[in-house]
Parts: sequence; structure tokens; C-alpha cells
Amino acid sequence: MNGNIVKRGSSLKIYTDGASRGNPGPAAYAFIFVHGDDVVHKGFGYIGTATNNVAEYQAIINALKAAEKLHKSHLQIFSDSNLAIKQINKKWKINYPHLLKLC
Repeated sequence: MNGNIVKRGSSLKIYTDGASRGNPGPAAYAFIFVHGDDVVHKGFGYIGTATNNVAEYQAIINALKAAEKLHKSHLQIFSDSNLAIKQINKKWKINYPHLLKLC
């Protein structure tokens, strides 16, 4: 947690991103947790060969897994993936089975 204390019940902003070189291609994700003006946690990972959309979903999934350990009551998640945001919020249909199991 980088030594910063975040009180239980406080708001935490989570910024996520995922990318692939080629589609599919070598893919990775990253996320940071921000409390006030401080970055209090960060994570990243290589996921092998995947599409950019899978990488975006993995960024969100892994950020939520990390956030679960912090027991925060209010999370704001920011992603540049319109597809993931719309599908998670059930505004868009999920047409591909490999994405359905991630959502």
C-alpha cells in the first residue's frame, strides 16, 4: 500500500488500462488506486496473447480483486474502454463468449 493509510469507508479512485500489441497479441494490464492526491496502490501484469478487450477487462478484474482486500465501501473505477464499461453496466450486449465469462 505504499505506506499510506486509507480509512475504512473512504472513497478510492481506481484507474485501469489494458493493451495488446496486435489484436490478438502480447497483452498486459495496469491499475492505480488514488486516495485524495496520493497513489496508494498499483498493480500490473502480463497476460500472454490476448485481445485489447480482454486486457481491458483483466485490468478491471485485477483492480477489483486488489480493492477487495482493502475493504473500501466506495470505489470509483475509471477505464478508457467504452466496451468494458458499457458491457459491465449492461448497456451493451456481450457478443463473444470469451468476454462473457470475464464480465
